[in-house]
Amino acid sequence: MSSGRKGFDPEQFRPYHRYREQFSGRGGGDFFGGMGGDLGSMFTDLFGGRVPRGGPRRGADIESGLTLDFASAIRGTTLRLKPRGPNGDEVTVRVPPGAEDGKRLRVPGQGAPGTGGGPPGDLVLHIQVTPHEYFWREKDDLHVRLPVTPLEAFEGAKIRVPTIDGSVVMKLPAGAQSGQKIRLKGKGVVRKNQPPGDLYVHLLIQIPQDPAAEAALRELEKRMPSGDDLRAKVTL
Repeated sequence: MSSGRKGFDPEQFRPYHRYREQFSGRGGGDFFGGMGGDLGSMFTDLFGGRVPRGGPRRGADIESGLTLDFASAIRGTTLRLKPRGPNGDEVTVRVPPGAEDGKRLRVPGQGAPGTGGGPPGDLVLHIQVTPHEYFWREKDDLHVRLPVTPLEAFEGAKIRVPTIDGSVVMKLPAGAQSGQKIRLKGKGVVRKNQPPGDLYVHLLIQIPQDPAAEAALRELEKRMPSGDDLRAKVTL
């Protein structure tokens, strides 16, 4: 009949029952003392001539969530964390540039300590990136919705555009339209051993909300085709 446990022989367990029956009438303090040298014989019978010992074991990994703002995830950042609780030691964690939402960051050797001389586990951080009001990411490309005035768009003005390396000056094409997309090469996400992504600027022409602006727009409307004519080519 199988014992149900791989490598376990029930016949080898019989010496334990014999010793238990032999010393069951003695006081609890005499159980092991009364066995004397026979204790080693019992373990020899049970474990094939050797007393089992726990070998070195690697410590467990500690898993935790890590929330980053959009800019810190794109640029990279250095944080001081306490993965083992408020009374534990601080750990310096360097988040590399281009950290992605939903990815994991493994910090070697900062998990639970090992046993029997074994190495510690790792700290595993599950990254969550908070959305940005104007920026978003598609792989290594960045996108930004950038407000511009009607005159800036009409004249093709030079405007400042924020990037991860600081703002740069970009010239709008004359007569730029709302929703038009302009590419700034190499101004996207920069990751180690990877070519940089690009930054795509989506223009949003802002219309002022006041009576003087309304009068000016109505005068401008006289110089434009009707709305129906402008949308005539938009069909399925």
